[in-house]
Parts: sequence; C-alpha cells; structure tokens
Amino acid sequence: MRYFVTLIGSLVFYITMSANKNVALRNAGMERKREKKIYKLEPPVCPICHKVNLLGSLYCSDCLHPLTEEALEEVQTTSQMIHQLFVGKPKALAMFQELVQELKNQSS
Repeated sequence: MRYFVTLIGSLVFYITMSANKNVALRNAGMERKREKKIYKLEPPVCPICHKVNLLGSLYCSDCLHPLTEEALEEVQTTSQMIHQLFVGKPKALAMFQELVQELKNQSS
C-alpha cells in the first residue's frame, strides 16, 4: 500500500510538472522571474520630427525613424548586412546603385 501511495504521489508530481511547470517551480520556491512587457496605449511620437504616429507603428510615417526597439534592431541588423555586402566591393555597390536608380525611374 505504501508503494502505491508513493507511486501515486510521484505520478501527481509528474503531471503537475508537465501541465504547469511554473506553478510547480513556485511551490518548490524556485519561481522563474519574468519581466512583463508594458504596452502603452499612447500613440508613438517620433523623437526626430515629433510627428504623432498611429498605434502599433514601427516607423515614423514622415521621416521613417524607428519608433520601437524591435524596429531599431531590424534597422541595425539590415545595416550590418548591407555593410558586409558592399564594403570593399565597389562592383557590387555600383550594381546595387544602378538597380535602385532603375526602380526609381520605373516608379516616376
């Protein structure tokens, strides 16, 4: 009988851990600390041109400045990729500039 009670206790513990690890960790005194994201319900204002943008905007609609940390990280990552592609490679840079010019001409 004692073995059966121990087995059931182990099974309950396993189910508890599988179903909700955070509750089990909290009960064991090992709660994970998570920072909560704070969402503002204010429209983002561009720090460069001071335009009030729509809620959820990643970039300013006037000057295209990044308005969120995620957008800033994306700009930095893209900038690094462009730097790796074109620095020290004048042929690649010239081809890219020609392509951009063609696209501009097509849109005009």
